Amino acid sequence: MKKKYKLIEEREAEIVGINHYEGEFADDRDIRFLREPDNQYDPNAVKIMNANKEQIGYLDRKSAKALAPLMDEKKIKLRCEVVGQGDGYCIPVRLKIYKVST
Repeated sequence: MKKKYKLIEEREAEIVGINHYEGEFADDRDIRFLREPDNQYDPNAVKIMNANKEQIGYLDRKSAKALAPLMDEKKIKLRCEVVGQGDGYCIPVRLKIYKVST
């Protein structure tokens, strides 16, 4: 059965740690959100990758803490829109949270 996605929320967030990674993106559609539950610093970590599977950074801790359990249960899918200029350490984004159903 094909999965269906319904937009349920939008919220401000940040892609952090971009100064530590080489990954870049040309379009918001290139951004992928992957859970990293074995991260030694944060069990709620959400790694952010580009379409070439290069790491861009991480979702900020506050957002990751709220969304990681829902991602683990495969109840949501994330997309984002860049909403401002980064400062070399983080990029402001508007998260779009979609409910996943079959």
